[in-house]
Amino acid sequence: MKIILILISLLTLVNCSTTQKKTETTKIKFPSDLKKIEVVDTNNGPFFAMSGKHTFPPFKSADLKKLKSYIQNKGFKPNTKNETEFVLEALAWVSSQWAHDGLNQPPKHFNALDILKTVHTKNEKYRCVEYGLVLSEVLQAYGFVSRTVALRSNDVAYGGWGKGHVAMEVWINDLNKWIFLDPQFGTYLTEGSFYTLQVSL
Repeated sequence: MKIILILISLLTLVNCSTTQKKTETTKIKFPSDLKKIEVVDTNNGPFFAMSGKHTFPPFKSADLKKLKSYIQNKGFKPNTKNETEFVLEALAWVSSQWAHDGLNQPPKHFNALDILKTVHTKNEKYRCVEYGLVLSEVLQAYGFVSRTVALRSNDVAYGGWGKGHVAMEVWINDLNKWIFLDPQFGTYLTEGSFYTLQVSL
């Protein structure tokens, strides 16, 4: 019995050492003349869209007129002295229209009017994306130039909650600059007594 166990142990050691030797002799060879690759064309549209310049969607005056009439009928009648006060009233109004739901995405063809109608008739709740879209189009309906902006963390590609957010920016003629607004939270940025796009840390 002892002899058999010793033989089995010896055979196991021989097999392990043989396997180890084989593993040690296997090497990956890399080419010594690595070359740079330049991408000249791709079908990966979203990647290039994210790194492109800001673009403005075409204004559809008929849709914006309908939106303006609709929100006025829903109580949006700001009494303000300047553009900045008007924008902040619009921010407060939009952020109060529904509670945030990070999972509820409307159909792709929905505009601000479609979103608000489902909010008011079906008690729908939407994401930060829709807050940004609605405030942007509400301001456009009153003649402002505005745009939604996507905010992403450095590790957004790894997924998970809280890696991205959508807010918006609007051009204020009174201030001669863009200012940042976050309609989901009803907030805006200031540095001292100035409205701003960013705050120095």
